[in-house]
Amino acid sequence: MILLFSSAFSYRIVSLLFGIIDSGFLYSVAYYFVNLISVFICIFLWKRFVLCCTWKDIFLGNPLPNRKWILIAIIIPIIIICFYFLFVPGSFKIGSIDSGAVFQRTVGTVIDVCFVYSVIFGGMILSRLISVLKWQTAVISSALIYTGYIVFHNVGFNIEGRLLFLVMLGSFIEGVSMALVTVSTGSIWSSLVILGIYNIVIADGAVINISLEEPYESMFAYILEPGNVFIVGTEMLNTVEVALPSMIGFAVIAFIALYLIRKERRALKSDV
Repeated sequence: MILLFSSAFSYRIVSLLFGIIDSGFLYSVAYYFVNLISVFICIFLWKRFVLCCTWKDIFLGNPLPNRKWILIAIIIPIIIICFYFLFVPGSFKIGSIDSGAVFQRTVGTVIDVCFVYSVIFGGMILSRLISVLKWQTAVISSALIYTGYIVFHNVGFNIEGRLLFLVMLGSFIEGVSMALVTVSTGSIWSSLVILGIYNIVIADGAVINISLEEPYESMFAYILEPGNVFIVGTEMLNTVEVALPSMIGFAVIAFIALYLIRKERRALKSDV
């Protein structure tokens, strides 16, 4: 509901400005920032008058991003890119996108996708589920909700069965890993950094586009030869964000976070 309201409100406000600011670039950037502000206003009002809790209670307080997770967020996409360059046949090409378009898409990816999704699913929804369920069940439940939203919002259900399975499995693993990182660190900020860097480098493709298609807007592109859909992805999705290497990357993140959670809980039990 918050996503629908903020999106509609942002489009309305920016559309009024668009008559004055006749620029697609400024329109897009303005929409992203207005959407971000409207989401936070909705969450603040909900937190203040309905939940009556603090920002930390909904995983939006401290701590800030952990250096360990920032390093992991950089390493995982690099490993995925190297895997494709070294082991999957394809051709390297220079794209046609300019630096302004890269900035626009980067802002959109970080704010409209990573930030808003992390605040809603990793903050509001996960924290509420943990308050009524065991944390393990809450993690799985939030990942299922996230998967349903991604499928419904991005691809729909009228696609080939194996492609739908790829999207659902990839989104679910991503949702579980981000939820586990949030539980491990106590806030959404480390998971936000992971999701943001991954989306900028792999999923969005504005900088490096790894896909079966010619780059439509990308600085650099690695055009894959047709092959196993679990490795090269699909043309419909345009990138390899739900292919097996990305799933493995998020699975590794999930296992690291799970290990840290169990380690911390064992330490707490030993202190008692």
